[in-house]
Amino acid sequence: LMTHSSLPIVVTSIYYAADRTLFPLLDRHDNLYIVSTIDRQYLGIEDYTARFGAHRILFGSNYPRSSMGASVSSILLSRIDQTEKARIASGTIETLMGGIVYES
Repeated sequence: LMTHSSLPIVVTSIYYAADRTLFPLLDRHDNLYIVSTIDRQYLGIEDYTARFGAHRILFGSNYPRSSMGASVSSILLSRIDQTEKARIASGTIETLMGGIVYES
């Protein structure tokens, strides 16, 4: 994270007690992102959004092991505003993908 500070790093498997490890890393590294599977934590999406912003969260469903519908529902039913929901659902990944440069 420090050596390649312009390279976005996405944590895709977050377990229910990861806050103790992830919060300090997210505080120190703006290039660290997480997927929305934090919905498995009580008010996970709300907590991470309040602390770090929706721009640090990407939609994730853990498909095919989990239902995509459950992940979509967890975002739609979360206690954050519509702008933040849209950011998590598609805005963050669109921003990250927009930074990709293809060279031949």
